[in-house]
Amino acid sequence: MRILQNKKNKILVIFTFTVFCLMFAYNIVGKPTKDENAMLYSYQNMLIVRYHDIRVDISSVDEILCKESFIIENFENSSLDTIPLWFNYSISSIKIKDINGSLLYNWKVVETNSNFVEVYLRKNITLHEIASFSVEYELLKDIPLIPAEKNYYLFEFYTSITYSTSVLNVEFSLPENSFIHQSDESIYPNNGVQKINYNRITVSWQSNNVSAFSNPLFYAKFNEPITVEEKQGFFEKALNLFLSGLLLGFFLGISFLSWFARYKEKRAKKQLGLTLLDENQKELIKIVYEHNGKISQKEMCTVTGFSKSKISRNLIPLEKRGLIYREKWGRTYVIHLTKEGKTVIE
Repeated sequence: MRILQNKKNKILVIFTFTVFCLMFAYNIVGKPTKDENAMLYSYQNMLIVRYHDIRVDISSVDEILCKESFIIENFENSSLDTIPLWFNYSISSIKIKDINGSLLYNWKVVETNSNFVEVYLRKNITLHEIASFSVEYELLKDIPLIPAEKNYYLFEFYTSITYSTSVLNVEFSLPENSFIHQSDESIYPNNGVQKINYNRITVSWQSNNVSAFSNPLFYAKFNEPITVEEKQGFFEKALNLFLSGLLLGFFLGISFLSWFARYKEKRAKKQLGLTLLDENQKELIKIVYEHNGKISQKEMCTVTGFSKSKISRNLIPLEKRGLIYREKWGRTYVIHLTKEGKTVIE
């Protein structure tokens, strides 16, 4: 009995806290000024909202984007060119559009938690004509985290019903990987329809013949978003390993083929160069290489014992093949080994 009593007390505390939050949320709903009230009421007999669709996208507990679509019919003999609207909560980043693009509007921020907006229609509507447009905005509203056996968020929304409305649709899209909190009255009204769209849950309601300024309440309790770690199956892992190995093998193969091609080219150049040179020319180019790729022609005569004319005669073909080049240095020449010349020797 004591356990049962404790459980009842716990449920009562949670219920009381929830009711308190809802009462607090209701109290912060803004109210129009006297002049704005007069303007809004003056339009009561002029028009009726045939269809009002509200989409609330709770991207995260810190970002709430809304889109409200209206189809309005004129019941007044005179034509209408503006539609005044009231929004209960603080909003920002307003965009108002019809099927042809953006519409003009006058947005008067009355106080921090209320907004009065006048929408200028693209063309006047006369008796029984309709106009359709949408209002997109960011809802500046906190979503409290309710402490319980398992913490959950409570999102409540008092709809801004300015005029008599034939059909009202409301839809909440919860954050990714969030779920409806399992408890009594987890959504309100409790006839909401829940659907799963990929990794997001939507809750939708439909009401008919909603009175002006009735501001019906809708709310949803949802758990903290869970972090999902993607797990790969055996075949996915095996496929990834195979593709990684294939890619690595491809690059290694390309590198090896590139190195092998350079090696063969270098070897062919060396073999070709040595084949085209006679013994004297081979000896001369070897001497230049052994002297760090640079030697004077005079010193070369000393090293080889060749005459100056013999040295010059054998250097000419080496220079023509691009294996060496000669640089004038005083009364003699300095012989330099080129990159191609090194290829022949190395």
